Amino acid sequence: MKTLVITLIASIIGTWAANSQTDTVNYVVTPTDTIFCGDMNIGAVKTRIELEDGTKIKIDNKDLVRYSKDGRFFQKLPVYVRNQKTDRTAMMELVQFKNLVKVFKEERYDITRDAVDAYFYFYYNGECIQVDRNPSLANIVDFVDEFEYTDYIPEERNLAKQ
Repeated sequence: MKTLVITLIASIIGTWAANSQTDTVNYVVTPTDTIFCGDMNIGAVKTRIELEDGTKIKIDNKDLVRYSKDGRFFQKLPVYVRNQKTDRTAMMELVQFKNLVKVFKEERYDITRDAVDAYFYFYYNGECIQVDRNPSLANIVDFVDEFEYTDYIPEERNLAKQ
């Protein structure tokens, strides 16, 4: 009887834990506020969000700092062209975070809205350390796996360690 009760409790806890892992939190962050929402639709100019209580709000996309939708995280970051920082920003998707390196993906489109190129930005300590155009998955994984933060420490820190 004890075995049956323990098995039943374990299966209930296991089912509860498995279901809780599939829940995702949708939210948007503006310069002044963080809004948690149930449903959201990112449009070309505005983002429509529906709060848990059914209230609907529209926010200009230019006012978004970052957002999370269905477990995918996006953040507004500067765009680089020919390894030079521009005045432009774009929403980029976080695709990997390992060894203190964040890898963001930006897709650039042609006039017919077909994805032409994907640019991957590698960030360490808030600074862009590399931009790759259409890299293979193996190249991304190799870079992040082999990344050594000591290669990117400013000279002053290297001198202070000696």
